[in-house]
Amino acid sequence: MRYMMTLAMAALLLGVLPGMGSAQVNEQFADMSPYIDEAREVMRTDRKVLIRRAMGLTAEEEQKFWTPYRKYSEDMEAVRDLRIKVITDFAANIDNMTDDLAQQLLKDWLKYSDRTVQVRRKHLNSFRKAVGYQKVVRFYQLENKVDTIINFAIAMQVPLLEVD
Repeated sequence: MRYMMTLAMAALLLGVLPGMGSAQVNEQFADMSPYIDEAREVMRTDRKVLIRRAMGLTAEEEQKFWTPYRKYSEDMEAVRDLRIKVITDFAANIDNMTDDLAQQLLKDWLKYSDRTVQVRRKHLNSFRKAVGYQKVVRFYQLENKVDTIINFAIAMQVPLLEVD
């Protein structure tokens, strides 16, 4: 397939996000799972270090923040599973895309987007109780910045679908 390698690299890039479960990868990319899992673990650690450094939490806030953060991260893992599935399904079908496949990919991508917002809303109160609104805003800004950087890297690798 003409774009398979490029899309495989995009899937690997996306795999650096925490929580990309191997079971969610399109079966054509199953051999990439060990690499994706390793990259996911590195990014999970790096993201946490970045947040710790950039949040400016007091010792008391640190104690309160990381419990809701762990729960938030777990919920985001399931959301990100869907995202990697959309990308690997796209990669697996780019040369034989049908309207039915395109419709399913679009539904899954919209579901990913909706669930991202749902998880952030779900955890808003627990973060607010831990650190207050200003630091919650800062945390969500950091999350958005990291996601934007990764989105850019993926966008540079994933080709547009060619249509007739």
